[in-house]
Formats: sequence, C-alpha cells, structure tokens
Amino acid sequence: MARPFAAVVGAGPMGLWTAKHLKSRGYSVAVYDRDRGRARKAAQQGKVAAARNFEDAVSKASLIIVATGSLNAGEVVKKITSAYGGKTIVDISSVKSPVVRSLKRLDIGDNRVVLTHPLFGPGATTLRDKTVILTPFRNKAEEYNTAREIFKPCRIVSMKAEEHDLKMAYAMAVPRILMLSLLDSWKTKGVGVLTSSQKALMVAASTMLTEKPALIKEIVASNPYTPKALKTVEKTMKTLRNPEHIPKLCRRLRPTASELSSTYKQAYRWVEQRP
Repeated sequence: MARPFAAVVGAGPMGLWTAKHLKSRGYSVAVYDRDRGRARKAAQQGKVAAARNFEDAVSKASLIIVATGSLNAGEVVKKITSAYGGKTIVDISSVKSPVVRSLKRLDIGDNRVVLTHPLFGPGATTLRDKTVILTPFRNKAEEYNTAREIFKPCRIVSMKAEEHDLKMAYAMAVPRILMLSLLDSWKTKGVGVLTSSQKALMVAASTMLTEKPALIKEIVASNPYTPKALKTVEKTMKTLRNPEHIPKLCRRLRPTASELSSTYKQAYRWVEQRP
C-alpha cells in the first residue's frame, strides 16, 4: 500500500519538526523552502525529501503543512487553492488574525483549510501532554477531525482568531518582551546569573529566545492585541512601585501552600541539576 504524501512548506525549526512528525505517522514527506539550501538541510536532518520547487512539493501532496509564519501563510494558502483542488492545507502559525484577514473572501473550492497553532516548540519529544489551538475557518467539525488526526494525541481546543490572539498576546508576546528587557538589563548592568531564581528564569528564556529574531518579532508585532496586553502589564508594574501593593498581589496570586511547596521543591531540584 502506497504511503500518503505530505508537503511541508517552510523549512524552519517548526517545519522540520512537522516533517519528522508526519514521517513517523507514515507519510512520505517532502520539504520546500524558498531558500533551497535550508530546504536541503532540513530534508537531511529529517531524513525526508527536498522538493525541487513549490509545484513539485504541493502537486503530489494530499496534505500540505504551511509553516511560513502568519505574515506569509495567507498568500501560500491562496497560491495552493488557486491552482489545486482536493488538498488538505494546514497552517501552523502562532498568530491568527493576519491569516484569517488574508483569507476572508477566499474561494477554497474543494480544498480543506485548517488553521492551527501547536502550543509547543520544535523541542517537543512527545505530544501526550500538549495542546493545539484550532481556529475554525469553514467547516469546524471537519477541521477539528483533521487537526485531531494530524496531532494525535494532542488536546484540540477550538478558539476564534480574536480570542486566540488576545490570549497569545499575554502568553507569548508579552513574556518575550519582558524577558528581552530583563536580560538586556542584566547585561547592561553587568549582573551575572547568580541566584537560583535567575537560573530558573534563564531556563524559561531558553524556550523563547532561542527562536529566530524574525519569529520573535512576528509573535510580538503581528499580534494586534500586543499593545493592549502591554498596557495591562505596565499598569500593574506602575502599581507595584508602591511597596504596599506587593503583599496584596502576592496573596492574590499565590496558590495553596501545599501546591506552592510542592512546585518549589520540584523546581529547586531541577535547577540544582543544571550546570
């Protein structure tokens, strides 16, 4: 029995992860990127094929993963749907408003367009505890089933583009801005990594700031809700200039004593194992 054919458009870290994942799921995979050298490198790393060109990749594929980022995903989807039919096209970008806006009046024909956001990075080694956001586009039930099949056993959560981007502004954009600001202040003032809390923060930073600068910029700048989220955080920071507000906020945010104690012990053991 012939293996189903999948194409991954975009050979960045998440595109490479997806190519490996699909191969493990029984697909014959080809990777395409405008940078042919990057496509060849990803193909070698993922032990998949490198497509000669865009048409070579998508013409044979029944499943096409668009891993080009939110600013380019819409144009890639349009290019596919204007020339082909019967394709399942899955966008995996982390900001949805630009994609939805670009595709608003698109005639997709008999293609299926599925807008997803895997809430994990290319370092993921298991999907057992992971979540994928689905932004319904045309047929929610069919799109949900497609996402569930591709990312099984991930939890699939349906969310409109506006709600998704608002949450991601707080969950992804603002943390990157704060982490960049904090690390810059450490470097500027010559503050080394001295404390266990700093070590834990460096681990958190590694999950965000090892991304390519262009991706960090996209996560921050292409999300229309980033300014609103920043204003909320800035308001809280301004309030905390008054030390009297610090204990109040700590009490409001702190989990139960038993939960905090358990989490603290686990975190400390983990940090002490780090070099």
